[in-house]
Amino acid sequence: MVFSADFIDVGSLATALALIGKACIVSCFCIIFIYTSELFPTVIRTVGVGSCAFWGRVGSLLAPQILLLGKKLNHESPDLVTFITFGALSLLAGLLALLLPETLNRDLPDTVFEAEHLGDRDEVKDKSEFDDNTLVRSDDCGPTNSSHEV
Repeated sequence: MVFSADFIDVGSLATALALIGKACIVSCFCIIFIYTSELFPTVIRTVGVGSCAFWGRVGSLLAPQILLLGKKLNHESPDLVTFITFGALSLLAGLLALLLPETLNRDLPDTVFEAEHLGDRDEVKDKSEFDDNTLVRSDDCGPTNSSHEV
């Protein structure tokens, strides 16, 4: 069965697909906050999520400029540059997300050390190695000049 142009309203179809795409983008943006808060350890969680939100906003500022770049680079089909740019970046983001560790049924990391070993099979179970009930181990931080021997 072949569909003719009279059977399908292309404008309505494009609008519907654009709305579905926008809904997917909003859903992904919400998921980013949930997932990134699981990846960052407690001591740097707010800074990490804030940094991710900052770069997301930078991307929102740069997105309209891609259309202008498309008009500058390709006069006949400026949308082609936009579709290729966003399509390639979306595929790259999806492939890079496959490298992230699984967090299902796992405790959230409390220290930088635990976050670094989040995807390891043998997780850190013993938290007795922490000093003074702090969440940062001395091994997580570099050497300081103010260390005094007692």
